[in-house]
Amino acid sequence: NEPVESALLTSLITTSDIVSNTFTTKFKEYYTAKINLLNALAAKAKAVADSKVDNEGLASAMGFSTYEAMKKTTIISGGYIDTSLIDANALNITGTDGTSSVQINKDGIKVVVGGVTRVTIGKIS
Repeated sequence: NEPVESALLTSLITTSDIVSNTFTTKFKEYYTAKINLLNALAAKAKAVADSKVDNEGLASAMGFSTYEAMKKTTIISGGYIDTSLIDANALNITGTDGTSSVQINKDGIKVVVGGVTRVTIGKIS
């Protein structure tokens, strides 16, 4: 803290001589100190927030692929779906012709094309 006699303005009711270089230097020092204080506050806030979030524990509890998928977006536009993960017990997809399908469940995967089973993995019926 500087003594009052070295301040740029000692009174607001009388005229004071101001040296341009001194004025510019004082304002640069003020704004530098202000930015440094704001950066320190932001860094402290981030550190506190980061200490409250256990990303590794969250990823472990949810399963890493689920955790990663939740950080991304899902786009649904009409019949179009773009996503990273679908979490379901079973998935049955039937083609528009009614004779083609894909079945996925805990027992395996089955692909039927034109009414004919083309691929069976596991014990799916």
